[in-house]
Amino acid sequence: MNTRASGKWSNERGVGLVEIMVSIVIGMLIVLMIFQVYLVTEGQKRTITAANDAQENASYGLFLLSQELAGAGNVISATTPRRRSPH
Repeated sequence: MNTRASGKWSNERGVGLVEIMVSIVIGMLIVLMIFQVYLVTEGQKRTITAANDAQENASYGLFLLSQELAGAGNVISATTPRRRSPH
């Protein structure tokens, strides 16, 4: 007895080429969207990191400048001889 002729498998089919191609295209679109989101967040992270580095460098530069300015008068007064008062 032929099972195909009896109609037992008449409604059952395997996955066709078109369904596989459509699922591949959908999967590629999802991967592309995830990659675009990754690129945007990576760009934002780099921008924030660069701004943070610039702020830290400026803060350190101001600290060094304040240290130099605070000690600027000490060198002159330490090397200059003191005058004795006539009294």
